[in-house]
Amino acid sequence: MNKKEFISRISDSFCNGEVSLFLGAGTSIDANFPKWPVLLEPCAEKLGLDISNVSDYFQLAQYFINEYGESELYSLINERINKFDYNSKALDIIVKMGFKSVWTTNFDKVIEKNFENQQININAIHDEKDLSSVNLMNRVNIFKLNGDIGHIDKIVISKSDIENYYLNHELFLSFFQRELMTNTFLFIGYSFKDQIVLKAIQKLNSYIGKNKKTFYAIMLDESKDKDFALFISDLEKRYNIKVLLVKDSDEIEEILRTIKDKIISKNIFISGSLDNFKDEAQAYEISKAICEKLIDSGYNIVTGFGKNIGYYVSGSSIQKLYSINESNIEKRLIMRPFAHDMSLEEDATYRDNLISNTKFTIVMYGQAIDIDNNTVISNGVLEEVKISEKQNNYIIPIGSTGYAAEKVALNIKNNITKYPYLENYIDKLCIENDPDKIAQLVLHIIREITNNIINQ
Repeated sequence: MNKKEFISRISDSFCNGEVSLFLGAGTSIDANFPKWPVLLEPCAEKLGLDISNVSDYFQLAQYFINEYGESELYSLINERINKFDYNSKALDIIVKMGFKSVWTTNFDKVIEKNFENQQININAIHDEKDLSSVNLMNRVNIFKLNGDIGHIDKIVISKSDIENYYLNHELFLSFFQRELMTNTFLFIGYSFKDQIVLKAIQKLNSYIGKNKKTFYAIMLDESKDKDFALFISDLEKRYNIKVLLVKDSDEIEEILRTIKDKIISKNIFISGSLDNFKDEAQAYEISKAICEKLIDSGYNIVTGFGKNIGYYVSGSSIQKLYSINESNIEKRLIMRPFAHDMSLEEDATYRDNLISNTKFTIVMYGQAIDIDNNTVISNGVLEEVKISEKQNNYIIPIGSTGYAAEKVALNIKNNITKYPYLENYIDKLCIENDPDKIAQLVLHIIREITNNIINQ
């Protein structure tokens, strides 16, 4: 497939809530974890084999077990895996894309660590008994088909493990096949050499016949190997796996970043706070008008639940979503209230994670009361604008609402060359007071930017 079509298909499927992710060993390599030849090189040396001539690493592991026992193999693997870092640029992007379900054959903890680094709750499932917890709310399910390094005696590593997989992991595979039937899968860093996935797809196709599901994979181009093109063709013709070939990990990161940008271009973060009672009625009307227009146009709303503004945004959004019989309210409206006892560091991380899955930041009001009961500009709102700019969000300040929004708008006006998308609109944003006209203006700006993103 060509890159543009691939990105478009994955982005559209993701926005429809239909994509699951499958990560292979290639994603751990990005975090400086060893490739299979490096991991198993000590085994080959002890067996008197040249690792560069080995193509079946499960068979190599089996030979080693036959000669030296399982505990010796586990010791070698554990020592090598636990030496390495867990940071991964590709996974950093993937985490922010908002996948709810991740499958992997990796038994290291790279994936879990990258989710935890961004304070995202996970549910790691590496044993059949863990499957009862898949419906835990607000957690990303990480299904580890080949086990976990923390339970090394149960990992899938040898030829015997692979041959007996369908006997020993029947329940795990039934969950996997159920998701293969309902979702589009994106495979990254996976070679399809262990046959676990291909057998599951083959079995699924035997049930559904000609109405095969389409799956997608990003793979490194190994066309220097004579049979590689034939292998890619076989994946498409027999398993309906569309493959995008790339030259290196940097290109994978670029593709993931583009997909992420297209996905989150539908997510709008609304920042604001208000303690001033005299502005409440106007603030509610503006919030309601903006939320209704955004929801009608297919956009999703994210709010940190800033004082009063958060109530107006969430209340208006929920009312609108119910009126149109929206079935996926949790996706269309994401609310993340702040805890009062957060440290400054926790508060900053919380805001950072909240904004990371959005592409636009609308700023309204941004007013607070200090300890002397004086009306002041909200530092929290200014901090959210700062984070938004750092994450390359498009900032849309409704300057006419005053306070932090006005301060941000005036700064943009004085540095308009840095904000070309607002060049024709910043003056109106600073003077318009009619809620419907404000909402129409904001929607027009977002649509114009979105169209540019889609057509890139």
